[in-house]
Amino acid sequence: MEGCIVGIAPVTERNPKERELSFAERTAACDAYVLLEQNKEFPRFRRALHLYENGLTKAHEDQAFRGLTYLIGLDHTLSALYDMRSMLYMKRQMYEPALADIEQAIALTAKRPRASYLAQRAGLLLLLAERDARPDLAQAAIRDLQKIKSLNPDSANIPLLEDWVARVLRIHSQSKGRSIRNG
Repeated sequence: MEGCIVGIAPVTERNPKERELSFAERTAACDAYVLLEQNKEFPRFRRALHLYENGLTKAHEDQAFRGLTYLIGLDHTLSALYDMRSMLYMKRQMYEPALADIEQAIALTAKRPRASYLAQRAGLLLLLAERDARPDLAQAAIRDLQKIKSLNPDSANIPLLEDWVARVLRIHSQSKGRSIRNG
């Protein structure tokens, strides 16, 4: 949030340390920063980030989404933008575009893979595997889980994903058994 405040106020006018700015005051600071620096990406990124992290309403989420989409249009090489937009797609239960965005983030960081991106993709793959009865997607999630273990063996996501994979595979094997008995 500091980025928006620093962008519009001289040092002497910044928020005193004694008082936390309200959401509305922080949003107004971001809006003013964008207006003052209309042709620069950083103020727009700060506002999108603020709304992404702190948005209270669907309108804030929509504004963050539009901001991220605009920024991706300006620079399609920033993996963090795709990551954040993927999360917003997930909140909207739009899993296919969320998967496409996180896959773009993973592609952009191929030389230095990020366990958090792989965990997000694994979660999306498991959601789709459950929804669409697609065990192949669960297998893809397992491959991501193995990569996560090699990148960050202490990741808190590992046990969560392992439990989820086991549940999805159990559901698929049970439904397969029912279809064999019924067919």
